[in-house]
Amino acid sequence: MWGNPKKDPKTRQLILGVSETTFPHDGKWTMMGDTDHPFYFSDLGVKQITKSLTQKISKGHRPNSEARWDREYGTLPWEKHIWPSLGTDGITNPTDEKSSHKLLLRKLAVDNNDSRTPTNNCRICKNHVGSMSHHLICSGMEQPKQFATQLLLKVGVKRNSIHPSLTWLTCLNKKGKPLPNIAKAIIRLFRRVNYRHFVQVVTDKHAYNPDHVISDLARTLMARILSVQYGLQKFIISRRHTPLKKVLPPSINNQKKLGGIGKIDIHTGVLKIKKGLKRILINQEVWRDIYSKKKT
Repeated sequence: MWGNPKKDPKTRQLILGVSETTFPHDGKWTMMGDTDHPFYFSDLGVKQITKSLTQKISKGHRPNSEARWDREYGTLPWEKHIWPSLGTDGITNPTDEKSSHKLLLRKLAVDNNDSRTPTNNCRICKNHVGSMSHHLICSGMEQPKQFATQLLLKVGVKRNSIHPSLTWLTCLNKKGKPLPNIAKAIIRLFRRVNYRHFVQVVTDKHAYNPDHVISDLARTLMARILSVQYGLQKFIISRRHTPLKKVLPPSINNQKKLGGIGKIDIHTGVLKIKKGLKRILINQEVWRDIYSKKKT
């Protein structure tokens, strides 16, 4: 908030004067007795406050779902990779993430825990108990999953790094490392769209149609890409006539950030989609070019 003159002035702009002349002092502060992680008062934000309050409530307690999934897949890196990897730096929104998050917490309504279904058998394939573990590998939902796999390949994920079920649950590759943001976004959009059609089998009496799921997934992904493109353009335009820095950081083209979608011009904010990904979206008749005045 105030800034610290001892730090690099290029990255910390003083707002209310020199911090040493203000009260309370910027100093070194601790929160709720956590002396191992002191912080500058000017660095305190909603993220740090939320994390501290959450830790106070959940300290010493882990979600029951972790042990359940660990029994199926072995010990998973929950604290190191899985929980921190929620979110995709603006590609998806909280609603997109909801189905994946509920699946991780084993709170997803499927056939063996849904009172709306007459039997415990999977409503799609009807051959197995409709558990959350089965939901990840159901053969009746394989066609949309294969389409999502093709999208993953086009954004740079190696086929031999995709686990048939664990990757679709945790967004980790076979080595237990997090996937790039765009790959995580594709999986979570697949989970959201596929689950919506899965639920409609019971709520709206609609038959599960893999082709409809694929079209819906492609359309949703195109909408999220347009949103990213608009955000990049808005960033550049909003700074054009200001003294603020007018270029995006080169690291934004990193494969783990937005580089998986395509190439970004850091001076203009123009994002050119990868040809393979663009071709798939064109084939699904959902492609829209934000930079063209003509309809494509």
